[in-house]
Amino acid sequence: MLANAPEPLGNLEPLRLLFLLLRGNPAEIPESLKQQALAIIEQARQIVTDANIIDGDTLPEAIALALAMRSSQQLAQDISQIHGLDNIDPARADRTLEHLNAAFAG
Repeated sequence: MLANAPEPLGNLEPLRLLFLLLRGNPAEIPESLKQQALAIIEQARQIVTDANIIDGDTLPEAIALALAMRSSQQLAQDISQIHGLDNIDPARADRTLEHLNAAFAG
């Protein structure tokens, strides 16, 4: 199913913006951005586990992130450890952003 996903697979800018803001002052992150990014992350983790869950309600961004996670073990490890924003310190946010950018550089 993932191999047949349409291009482009979604805009991961909300996720990138979240990690950029987490490197600085997390208090400035709008609640809507937090919720959107966490939804993308949660769906991507589910897709990596079982791609058959993809349906019309699946976020294109989650599909893109799941594909990136399948191609980058480092990114998959970073994302698998995110279950909320409280445990993401600036160093972890920076590392995850680096792995996310690297996954899409090629």
